[in-house]
Amino acid sequence: MKVYIIGVGPGTEGYMLPLARSKIEECDCLIGSRRHLLMFRNLGKEEMPIEGHFKELLPYIKRNKDRKRLAVLVSGDPGIYSLLEKASGALKPEEYVVIPGISAVQLAFARIGESWYDADIISLHGRKVNNLADRVRNSSKVFIFTDPGFPPNRIAAGLLRDGVENRRVVVLENLSYPNERVIDTDLKRLSKVKKIFSLCSMIIMNYELSTMNSQLKKGKLYGIGIGPGDPGLVTLKAKQILDRVDTIFAPKGSEDGTSCARSIVEAIARGEKHFVELTFPMTKDRAVLNRYWNSAAKRIASQIRKGRDAAFITIGDPFIYSTYVYLMDTLRRNFPDIDVETIPGISAFNAASARVNLALVEGDETLAIVPVRKDLKGLRETLEGFDTVVLMKVGSKLNKVASLLTEMGLARKAILISRVGHHDEKVVRDLYNLRDKKAGYLSVIIVKKGGK
Repeated sequence: MKVYIIGVGPGTEGYMLPLARSKIEECDCLIGSRRHLLMFRNLGKEEMPIEGHFKELLPYIKRNKDRKRLAVLVSGDPGIYSLLEKASGALKPEEYVVIPGISAVQLAFARIGESWYDADIISLHGRKVNNLADRVRNSSKVFIFTDPGFPPNRIAAGLLRDGVENRRVVVLENLSYPNERVIDTDLKRLSKVKKIFSLCSMIIMNYELSTMNSQLKKGKLYGIGIGPGDPGLVTLKAKQILDRVDTIFAPKGSEDGTSCARSIVEAIARGEKHFVELTFPMTKDRAVLNRYWNSAAKRIASQIRKGRDAAFITIGDPFIYSTYVYLMDTLRRNFPDIDVETIPGISAFNAASARVNLALVEGDETLAIVPVRKDLKGLRETLEGFDTVVLMKVGSKLNKVASLLTEMGLARKAILISRVGHHDEKVVRDLYNLRDKKAGYLSVIIVKKGGK
């Protein structure tokens, strides 16, 4: 029997994948925090709480993996500062399956309407980061998993003592729960807060505070990430909204092309839908792109101003190298009265790491997510400077990338996952001998120096 390591999302069950729910229902024993076990108590499963009992986790899995169907429940996504590394340490690769989940990082940035591909992600769970001030000082955005011993107000006070200039700070408490609270403030004000924070994370940004638009809107646009391709990787939250709205805007690359995102949603959405396909050509000509973005924003605003909710769907996560980012910026600039809510989705690299059972980061490891430029500019330095590097937009540069990885002795530490979640998905573990030039399209390469 296989052990399932399941990401249950950042909080409530609405952000959990249907696939995760079905596997939990199939298992005999659930292993996780009391908070996670409580979510599924109605199933009547055997439970093993792990608070304060991490030393017992691996022996328990080893003793019971052949006698019971085990599910290890972890917060967010198993590959991001989670239990995947510990749980997989007790098992052979063929003995466990990883099911990805929406991370607190994704939901937090979705809440404030900001992209996060360029964010420095730091965990203070049970650890101290000695160079925290330097990392905040040198980054435009920093996401921090806080800890009861390092709450947001203490972190803010420490950064100010270390000479970090006043920054915008967003504290996100009890994400997705009914008592969720988002505090948009700055380091100085936060450092003076006396309250005790509960389950929370924080985002620190190097630009001015944004103002909140409190006007009541008649309609709302939902920007929805629908995952990499497998309809089973669409979150329950996304599906609930897609079932409810009548109009769904779907992107495509050319006037006579088809929308991959639309084909995914058509397979799962209930009821009759009005699909509007919006063209965003594959060009770097900013003037041309601006015309298409402005046209799309105008069309969407017209629908929302009629008092009707609508959805804009995008492959993967809306804020990771997505057309949605530019569309939302255009809406903010041209139609500031339009209410937008972003629903995060499973990104290609989240799904890819789960597909090959590989933890992206653990402990003090560092992670970089970068697009591959045509001239590979900066790629060597990134590969040298981070423990794990995720390469996006590989495309026609695959041969150049493979050559560089071979030169650096990293070819056998790299895994290419092509069209993850699609019927023609392909996994290549030997980039040294790779000869398929087409494998680079819709592909992700994960380079982990310390990987198995």
